Amino acid sequence: MGEFVPHKEDYTPARAEYIDELAPANIPADVDAIKAETDKLKGGEYTATVSAGTAAKTLIKEITTTSRIEIKSIWLDLTNLVTAGATIELEHKIDGINYKVFEIDSWALTDDDGVLITGFTINNDFKISITGGEAAGVNIPYNIIYKEME
Repeated sequence: MGEFVPHKEDYTPARAEYIDELAPANIPADVDAIKAETDKLKGGEYTATVSAGTAAKTLIKEITTTSRIEIKSIWLDLTNLVTAGATIELEHKIDGINYKVFEIDSWALTDDDGVLITGFTINNDFKISITGGEAAGVNIPYNIIYKEME
């Protein structure tokens, strides 16, 4: 292949400004700017086990935030509940102050081994709780996968 020879029309004021931006002194600032934008795409997960399942409403997980977070999925493993089913409540501080229940899911012993809740966005604090019929708390593993949106 031959050597690239730029044409006169390739040298526009916009192109010259772009080339100046590539100066070594600007590279760290450029990388920081790119990182700041791509960090907005980060997400993560919460994985743990709670002792719950009794008649007392028990908090599984509370997420505190003031930015938008997309909850991709919440997995609850309910195989350790053997006496009775359970009720799962999702609450959101819709007004930023008071929690309001926005979803209630019921689970019976005859259902699959767990519960999958998917696809919603929060912009204030959120919590998920469970109430069951066990005499004593049992281990309930959970996994919450999320993506930060801003």
